[in-house]
Amino acid sequence: MATATKGNLNSFSRPEIKEAGEYGIVLLFPPYSNRASNVPVSVATPNEQMRSLKINQRDGRNEGAVSLGKATLPTGRPVTVAISNKGTDGHVVCDGVQFSRVK
Repeated sequence: MATATKGNLNSFSRPEIKEAGEYGIVLLFPPYSNRASNVPVSVATPNEQMRSLKINQRDGRNEGAVSLGKATLPTGRPVTVAISNKGTDGHVVCDGVQFSRVK
């Protein structure tokens, strides 16, 4: 069933980084068979070009925690993670985006 919001919804995460350093970035979602297998996700940081990925939210092998890579971040709000439902083949769900300092 098509809806008026299909392809028009985005979710953004812009956390405040308290301490500069290298961070691992993880997308959290509940995998399920009705989820999209082609979720567009982009990661924008000040130190590199925007990274674009496609995430399969049907795949439960990672238990709903998929790495979006690592980034070296300064303090403040220098990073944006965007999740979209544009062109997807199922439901798009985002429970959160986790930033973990790499030591």
